[in-house]
Amino acid sequence: MSIAKSGFRLLLAQVLSTALLFVGLAYFARKLEPAVLGSFFLFRVLNDGVGLLSDFGIRRSVEKRLSENERPTQTFATGLVMKLALVLSFAGLILLLRGPINGYLGAQLAVLLAVSIVFKEMGWYGVHVLRGELRVTETAVVEASRLVVWVGIGVALVELGYGIRGVVYGFIAGFVVLGLWAFVRIETAFGRPSRECVDSILSFSKYDFVSSTGSYVYNWIDVGIIGLFLAQSAVGVYEYAWQVTLPIAIVFEVTTKSVFPQVSQWHASEDTEEISRVVSQAASVGLFLSVPALFGAILFADSILLVLFGPAYVAGAAVLPILMGEKIVRSVQVVLNTTLRGIDQPRKSAIATGVTVLVNLGLNVMLVPTYGIRGAAVATLGSVCLNAVLHWYYLRDHIPLHFTGRLTAKIAGVSLLMSGVLLLATRVLDVNNIVGLFTVVGGGALIYFLLSAFVPTLRRNLIQPGVRVILASTGLRGG
Repeated sequence: MSIAKSGFRLLLAQVLSTALLFVGLAYFARKLEPAVLGSFFLFRVLNDGVGLLSDFGIRRSVEKRLSENERPTQTFATGLVMKLALVLSFAGLILLLRGPINGYLGAQLAVLLAVSIVFKEMGWYGVHVLRGELRVTETAVVEASRLVVWVGIGVALVELGYGIRGVVYGFIAGFVVLGLWAFVRIETAFGRPSRECVDSILSFSKYDFVSSTGSYVYNWIDVGIIGLFLAQSAVGVYEYAWQVTLPIAIVFEVTTKSVFPQVSQWHASEDTEEISRVVSQAASVGLFLSVPALFGAILFADSILLVLFGPAYVAGAAVLPILMGEKIVRSVQVVLNTTLRGIDQPRKSAIATGVTVLVNLGLNVMLVPTYGIRGAAVATLGSVCLNAVLHWYYLRDHIPLHFTGRLTAKIAGVSLLMSGVLLLATRVLDVNNIVGLFTVVGGGALIYFLLSAFVPTLRRNLIQPGVRVILASTGLRGG
């Protein structure tokens, strides 16, 4: 299956599951105070942070080695043993430190954190094995099932009065389903672990670990530092503003899930021309969707947060445009990062990420105490810009890059025209209610698409290929 087809099917599954997640988050926001939800987001900060340490890049390394068909049965078994040893060790450490952890979270959740780490890490290991088998599309259903379970159980338990524990129970249950579903579908046999496979896995994972640290920093370090210097309610407000930007991130995240194993395979056959083409196309798709989203966030930040989550979260409007701007840069950066690792250059990706991790930490520590959540947003935007520049610098030595400023300028021009039409529409429609807001947002998306269709470059390079992929993927046209 082509990257375009698998990417579209992944996207469709992600859109549906993200829509469900948004409904769940909106429900939690109406039922629970920002400070309570702030405790849950801090739970996720530690969940992902400890998960990162207990993985040490093993999941992605196993995925790469399997995609290269390098001793698959031994690689699968060796990676699993390594994962179990690390995960159980860190779970035990959490239990030993449960007192300070509970204090940071503001709730008695340390024991549940240890349980969550085990199920999360083993579940994602199974998913990465499936990706390594080049069965990326199948993982869409597996990953979507996790969100369905989380939201379904979480909403039911919150309704029954379990509060934050209900959200956490649903969160853990989602990973239980993720792991069971993934491991049932794995086709690679369980071989005999070997020292050679340990060395092979670590040769990639030690660098990928640093690169993955960058992803964690962008997703959570700002939230973690807000939790240190500000009230837990600020964590809840900031994180809900961040959640609004995530639908835009779906496209480039799905693209990179499809790109990594295929780029790895092309690199093994020295097909740099295909890699270069896909890098340019993937980055262009991300810009095509993220740039107009920034204009929408500038115009309607207050209304979006008010309608979706309620008055307690409108304070996040101060950071929503900044975070949406971060998604524009991130849409390019994540493609460069994934490609650099896919061509077996994890060391260079690790250097770029290591530098920006330190910059991000420093900026957050300097800006959050003085400027609050705005400082956290600016720190995140600045660090992702630096990361993108460094990855571009390293990647150009291996792959010819063909990014065009003209294409980006045309996307920005069409977005500006769309914004003008939307401003006129607000004179007629009240965007502070759900009907008015969704009418304006939906109308804006349609206007943007129609205006883009009149621009030859956008029509030829983005719209027409996208339509062909959709038709082929739905069976309406062969391909």
